[in-house]
Amino acid sequence: MRTAIIGYGRMGQGIARLLGQEHQLLFIVEPNKDPKTSTETRVFNRISEVDPSLLNKVDIFFEFTTPDSAFNNIKELIKIRPDSKIICGTTSWDTKELKKLIDNKKASLLISSNFSIGVKALKPCLKEISSSLNKKGFKVELTDLHHKHKKDSPSGTAKMLAKIIENEGLVCPIKSIREDEHVGTHTIRFESDFEIIEIKHEAKNRDVFCIGAIRSAEWLKDQASGLYFL
Repeated sequence: MRTAIIGYGRMGQGIARLLGQEHQLLFIVEPNKDPKTSTETRVFNRISEVDPSLLNKVDIFFEFTTPDSAFNNIKELIKIRPDSKIICGTTSWDTKELKKLIDNKKASLLISSNFSIGVKALKPCLKEISSSLNKKGFKVELTDLHHKHKKDSPSGTAKMLAKIIENEGLVCPIKSIREDEHVGTHTIRFESDFEIIEIKHEAKNRDVFCIGAIRSAEWLKDQASGLYFL
């Protein structure tokens, strides 16, 4: 699988490190990175700088930037390469606009706020528990703990988990904490007058998200065009 990374922050760097020999990183796009930095992979400041012949060689694009730039990056990619297949970890934007962008195109786009296997497994369980506890006297609170450098608060994962709970009829306030170097811990607490149920997911390191993104890319490579959510 031939790949390209757009956004060379913590996630982009982790994906590059974990791609393995079976996958090839053709280039990186990062406006804040000096193209002359020592790396075996070519680095560009903007997508428009990449030669179309090189863009056409990419099987999967990884887009891990910010909500302010992700939509424009995806739009530019699809304009130059209409059949682009893109894995995107950016959240907090209008998915209706994304759907309009993807509709009637040959592109494939998979979006997730959290690529870990554990969170994926947690979602159906959380839906079932929330449904079972609705109208039975339980209150819910979600604690969203991340490192002090994280820009969004609450996190995309916290919003996603809270939405699952609230779709089952419960109210789920989010308490966000940003301190030290925590990778990411989400704790959901259901409490009644008689009992407490706690569900906790803790990422030990960022590699869990990077590996999940790579596995998602391997899956998306063989899928039909369209907009997908993990």
